[in-house]
Amino acid sequence: MPPANPSRSRPGAHCPGAHWYVIGAVLIIMGPVALAWSLWTGARVIGAANWKFTGPGGAAVQITSPGTYSLWRTLARDESAPIPEGIRIVIVEPTRGEEFELEPLMGAPERIGSRVRAEIARATLSRPGPYEIDVSGDFPPGLYEFGPSTGPGLAAGGLITPRLLSGSAPGVLTLSTLLFGALSIIGIITGVAVLVTVWIARDRAGVTAAKTPSRG
Repeated sequence: MPPANPSRSRPGAHCPGAHWYVIGAVLIIMGPVALAWSLWTGARVIGAANWKFTGPGGAAVQITSPGTYSLWRTLARDESAPIPEGIRIVIVEPTRGEEFELEPLMGAPERIGSRVRAEIARATLSRPGPYEIDVSGDFPPGLYEFGPSTGPGLAAGGLITPRLLSGSAPGVLTLSTLLFGALSIIGIITGVAVLVTVWIARDRAGVTAAKTPSRG
């Protein structure tokens, strides 16, 4: 007579499926891939050909693709106020005669090599073409940089360092790198644990099945 509940008596009924091996492998790979992405993004940001100029002053730029663009100010050593008092930031689209003023924002200081910069304005440019950016006000001259926005410091990439972490020394230890590095370690440990657990469970199920006498 067959058992009342075949699912409970069948050898290997509770054995985890082979798809768990794939899940474990994905967990192991996910962290290092995220870390590599962080470092690659940072390298791209450092290599970006942004427009640099001295302000008060301006620059003519040529936008090839729509998107969000940022204005950074290079900070002097130990400078804590990235936005000069009374600054006025204007972007002009000469072909249409449009002019709009940007509100200054307090971005987190970032370190790129030995240089520290802070995002002080951001604009979404919907059309490619020539633009003019002007920084005016009554304050000492400084270095400014305009280019594609890198977003918040967390997503800025592996080689951009928030000043809070970098201190006064240049380096590649960043908030994003630390985050993805932690994900890498956690993913590897979790993935290995899943693979070992599945292997032990499937191995035990196989031994049980081998020791169970056949009915016939």
